[in-house]
Amino acid sequence: MFILSGRIDAQATGELARLLELQTDRDVVVDLRHVTLVAREGVLFLARCEADGMTLANCARYVREWMERENDYERPRELSHRFRQPPRASE
Repeated sequence: MFILSGRIDAQATGELARLLELQTDRDVVVDLRHVTLVAREGVLFLARCEADGMTLANCARYVREWMERENDYERPRELSHRFRQPPRASE
């Protein structure tokens, strides 16, 4: 279990990613009880962690809702890129 405290910003996500990559245990739990502030980069990082199978314990409601909004925003963009027609060659 990783117990985080303080702020999760772009710099912190880089450090966290390096630490989490070293984990061989697939049942990783990240406890967010003592996190005071999460920047957008942190929200995106946490959403990816959860999508990769990690458990986010004691996740603040605002962080959870923000992650859901980011996921809802990304899904239509992914679909639009997937179904986008290739550009036509100029005649």
